[in-house]
Amino acid sequence: MNLLMVFARAPERGAVKTRLARALGEDQTLRLYEAFVRDCAALVSGLDVPVWWWAAGDPAVLAGVLPAGADVRKQVGDGLGARLEHAFRAAASAGFERTLVIGTDSPGMPRHLISEAFDALDSHRAVLGPAEDGGYYLLGLRGTSPEFLSKVTYSRSDVLEKTRALLTDAGTSVGLLPPWFDVDEPADLQRVVDVFQRSPERAPATVQTLRALGLMPAEDASC
Repeated sequence: MNLLMVFARAPERGAVKTRLARALGEDQTLRLYEAFVRDCAALVSGLDVPVWWWAAGDPAVLAGVLPAGADVRKQVGDGLGARLEHAFRAAASAGFERTLVIGTDSPGMPRHLISEAFDALDSHRAVLGPAEDGGYYLLGLRGTSPEFLSKVTYSRSDVLEKTRALLTDAGTSVGLLPPWFDVDEPADLQRVVDVFQRSPERAPATVQTLRALGLMPAEDASC
């Protein structure tokens, strides 16, 4: 049995993407983050797999921007590593054999990467999707204890390599997906604009919000 988990923050003013907010302001950042969540919801809704949403903050607030009936749970634990460990243990207790976790900070992530990650767990006990900043946009486990997650220091440029080293040192084979990007810093927005100018259909809610905020040229700007 397969399970996809999405880690997200409840979209509340002042609580999301704080590094972006220093440049954009809290209101614009909140609007943009809500768009990220909506595009992520659209991405996972097209998959034939159960989806658990794990909320940092009020689950009801997160549920308010998700499709009706979304399975939203509250993150449990002190720090991201502990929260991820709790989520993976909950998945294993529910009988899921292969579990992936993604975040909401990688708008436009190709859906096929999720399918490739599940496929990779046929031959590996862990899979990582490298992010361009040195972290990862996806983590998947099959029959692997998640206790290593509490040993990782997150929000560092070496988090991918640290995680991979912990897994391999424990004798766990690790598959790697193609890289993608996530959005944390103001400079990351230009990467988003560059990608979505060419393929706006990848993240329509994000594109619409970027244009509304004046952060991306209008569709007919070149006409």
